[in-house]
Amino acid sequence: MNLCPHCMRPAEGDRCPHCGKDLRWANPTHLLPVGAVLTGGGLGHSYQIGAYLGQGGFGVTYVALENETGRRVAIKEYFPTRCAHRGPGGVVEPLSGQEAVYEGGRYSFVQEARMLAALDGMPSVVQGLDYLEINNTAYLVMEYLDGTPLYRLVKMQGRITAPELLPRLYPLMRDMGRLHAAGVIHRDVSPDNVMWMRDGTLKLLDFGCARAMEDGKSMTVALKQGFAPVEQYRTHGQGPWTDVYALSATVYYCLTGKIPPAAPDRLMEDTMAAPNALGAGLTAEEQDALLWGLTVDPKQRPAGMELLAQRLFPRQWAADHPEPLPDSGPPPASEPGPASPAPKAGFTLDKLAGMDRRILIGIAAAVLVLILLIAFALGRGTAERPSPTQHPSAAPTLNIPKITLPPTGTAAPTADPAQDTAQFPPGMELSDALGDPPLTLSYPLYTAEDGALYGILQGLDYAVLLRLPPNVTRYTIPRKVEIDGTERQVFWIYKGALDGAPLGIPISTRTARFDLELYDKATWDTSDNSLASDWVLSCRLAQAVNKARGGQYMKPSYELLYPAQVRASEYSGNSDGELRPDGSSTFTALDENRVSYTECGAFWGGAYVTYETAAHAAEQYIRNWAGSPISEGAHAGEYFDAVGAHIQENSGIYSLYCFTTYG
Repeated sequence: MNLCPHCMRPAEGDRCPHCGKDLRWANPTHLLPVGAVLTGGGLGHSYQIGAYLGQGGFGVTYVALENETGRRVAIKEYFPTRCAHRGPGGVVEPLSGQEAVYEGGRYSFVQEARMLAALDGMPSVVQGLDYLEINNTAYLVMEYLDGTPLYRLVKMQGRITAPELLPRLYPLMRDMGRLHAAGVIHRDVSPDNVMWMRDGTLKLLDFGCARAMEDGKSMTVALKQGFAPVEQYRTHGQGPWTDVYALSATVYYCLTGKIPPAAPDRLMEDTMAAPNALGAGLTAEEQDALLWGLTVDPKQRPAGMELLAQRLFPRQWAADHPEPLPDSGPPPASEPGPASPAPKAGFTLDKLAGMDRRILIGIAAAVLVLILLIAFALGRGTAERPSPTQHPSAAPTLNIPKITLPPTGTAAPTADPAQDTAQFPPGMELSDALGDPPLTLSYPLYTAEDGALYGILQGLDYAVLLRLPPNVTRYTIPRKVEIDGTERQVFWIYKGALDGAPLGIPISTRTARFDLELYDKATWDTSDNSLASDWVLSCRLAQAVNKARGGQYMKPSYELLYPAQVRASEYSGNSDGELRPDGSSTFTALDENRVSYTECGAFWGGAYVTYETAAHAAEQYIRNWAGSPISEGAHAGEYFDAVGAHIQENSGIYSLYCFTTYG
């Protein structure tokens, strides 16, 4: 029996009698051929491939027939063309040197497939049916959607009127709120990924396709300009409010026919016109609600889809929810607010003069970086390790909405004391990452309500996470847990806590640190300007150096974090990075905090427009600089072995400061 490669119905001849398309269609040679059969999924079904529906940088989507049921499905194949090619027999092969990138992306793709398969009861969300791992790649089987993406609809017939669009939005927003409650954030909502179905409903599709492939666990890289909020240009700070902005931008585009300006550009100068100025035809209340969802600053944006739905559709919301949600602040006025001042362009390289035993090495790098000053120095010190220090009060913190962070947890005595005691005996050494003395375990052990196991750090009033709850695919670590009637900050994550968890599991934390070896085992979500974010950044830089060296030579340093915070706060991209405000050397920040070192270095930069830009610039530079051995002095040939960094945000502009030490 011959099938039409387009509608997958029986057909003979040159033209399909059902859809009218050419039956002689052949897919491009680098894709799966029409008629190929895929088997090996969890359902035990086989799928016959038809015509390809679309191809992006991450994969290809085909129409297919599920042979056992005869239903038409859509199959997405993980096929990242920038790091892979099609080999013999349909096998996908990573390009030379791109194996790690390919495997990381494939892991994220499989996680997407499993996530979609677990979702149920959300008619506005595409349904995942099955997934397969064959041909050295992965395939996601989904329901076939017979509709038109909003982007194409607007291109074909012009903008959509408010009376046509708004009534269809509420069910979509309701289901997106359910997604968020289940811990799922789409991160790529756009007119491409919302489909207008034949029955007039809207359907959200393409989960996870825009997740970063650089290491399989990072932030979104395939950002859609105008629809991605500012927090997606960095690795932290994403949450339900991220989808709120993207959906609001999608609605703006549909109503006006105009793509909003890119979020980083709006930080510098907000030129976005109000929707009604472009003929959207909204009521004043509807426009205010939409502009609230489009607020650039995530702190001022609705924390979740429910808040936006409540403001945009008060009658429907009141009928479904007798009790209103707590307000998250007033919506903006109908016109966008004032723009943030733009930084001055240009870069400078200054020479260091009159400083004993200091040598300056300067470079300029520009990847959205307007100022980058780098210094290297040799110095000496003998003081003891400083005690843990709180974040300086002068540094602002990002108020991440509480929707993704649970309140203080309550831990109960461990459910299996004998087994847990055998695995975690009292006095057990947990880590030497903070130097001497090592972190050791004190008793008793406690199990949280969600099944996570905690202990107490000996000699410290802190808790340590010893084991994740069973069978979790993502986890948020509370700031504090109540153990034995006392609230204790969760300060450390034991290096075995993630054993058995999926590689790359999303972990959200605001306070906890961990051994460097855990960095690549999870996707770390932290708030900017927190000690946890500084620790994750320092781990990222250490890993960049170690990969350049081919071994574990550098580690993050807790004692360098506070000096880096102090100098970033003092510097802020507007002053001399070499000297402190009182004219003293930048390295006096190490001496003041009693950092012990034999040799030290520093580099800094200012006027970055996003957190990720600053972090990426630091990663690129430290890989080249600290990845090579010290070239002169008593310790020539040795490597810097510790790093501590901080990125400071001030009025939407980011500054970086990093210290490295040896000995």
